[in-house]
Amino acid sequence: MLLHNYLIHSAERFPTKAAVVHKGKTFTYEEIFSGSLSIANWLVDNGLQKGDRVAILMDNPSEYIKAYFGILMAGGVVVALNIQTSVKYLIINLIIVRYLLFLPM
Repeated sequence: MLLHNYLIHSAERFPTKAAVVHKGKTFTYEEIFSGSLSIANWLVDNGLQKGDRVAILMDNPSEYIKAYFGILMAGGVVVALNIQTSVKYLIINLIIVRYLLFLPM
C-alpha cells in the first residue's frame, strides 16, 4: 500500500475524527483528504507528470500535510524543505524541482 492510501482509507473509515490538531484548531481526516485531493488535482491539471519533483516550503503544519499527500496522490515526488534552511541549500534543491508549493508568511 502506498503512503497516501492510508489517508484515503482513514478518510473513508473515520471522516470526522481528528487527524491534525495545531494551535487549538482540529482538522478531520476528511478535511485533510479534501485539501490533498484539491492540490493533487491542481498539480495534474497544471502538467505534473508521474515522478516529477515538487518542493514544499511552508510553516503551517495542516497545509504542509495536505500538500505532502496531494503531491503523492498526483504521482509526484516530495522534496521537503525546511523554512529555516540557508538560501544556498534552497537554491541547490530548487534546481531539481518542477513545482514549488508554499504559503506566503
